[in-house]
Amino acid sequence: MAEDKVFMDTNVFTGIVNDIRNAADSLVLSEELLSKTRDMRDQISSGVEPEDITWVVMNSGYSSTDVTNYIDSASKLGVNIVVANDKDDFINYINNKNGDRSSDKITNASFYCHGRSPKRFKDLKKNELSFAYDCGDDSQEAKFAFLQSDVGKLNSEAFDNTTTYFYSCNSGTDDGNKGSFAQAWSNKTGGRSLGLKNARTLYAFINSTGNWGLYFGGGIALSPSDCWNFVLSKFGKVSDSWNEKMNIKNSRKNSHKGYSELGSLQYPWMVSLAGEFVDSGWLDAFDRHWAWYEPEECEG
Repeated sequence: MAEDKVFMDTNVFTGIVNDIRNAADSLVLSEELLSKTRDMRDQISSGVEPEDITWVVMNSGYSSTDVTNYIDSASKLGVNIVVANDKDDFINYINNKNGDRSSDKITNASFYCHGRSPKRFKDLKKNELSFAYDCGDDSQEAKFAFLQSDVGKLNSEAFDNTTTYFYSCNSGTDDGNKGSFAQAWSNKTGGRSLGLKNARTLYAFINSTGNWGLYFGGGIALSPSDCWNFVLSKFGKVSDSWNEKMNIKNSRKNSHKGYSELGSLQYPWMVSLAGEFVDSGWLDAFDRHWAWYEPEECEG
């Protein structure tokens, strides 16, 4: 038996997007939740049994009501849910899974969270997945900061050639010592990992009906496809993707949870060069892309 999919979720991006809110309200909840729900539904649709999927919620920045809602949503999907109260809980779950990890190894994983690198954050010394970035004081952030060096605390026997998708910023960015978080993870898990090198992820268009948009930095985003579909809708001419977008919007409004259990239309994108410049400057402007990282060595 194998745990086919593990989803890491954290309360990130507090209000930096517009389109994901369907231009309707400004309730601040984790917009990456929509992509993650889409991911879980896609896995189930592809034949993965729901009971082989685990959603790990990093419990920082969420209210008790949020967590209760997530547990209810997981139950409706039929997937497992684990609430981790710090990074040690996460490490323990990965390594042990209540004493059952040796017979239930992880074959796939997806991360929806902040990713930070010393290249962009001068106060850092190591790459990290920031599970509580901007969710509290420094001690809270440190409690949930999963450092690149923390990968060494994971038991490689917990993984089975794991394929991993990092929907976090800078997971493939060099830490200054010719290493990246995605590469360290691949070396440990024995599988390949997809991550962004010298770039950030953008969640502003996960509910866009088009395949491109304009991101101006500072949370200002515009989807031409959505604008066009909105105009057409006034004449009764809409695309299937617009109908799906409206279904997600109505589901969110009727769920009373602050999110739609239908998920999102798309997965996160890489932020545009213009958006990167406004928010962070053109660091490594001509070497920024999605990249696959293959294991370089076999770790114990």
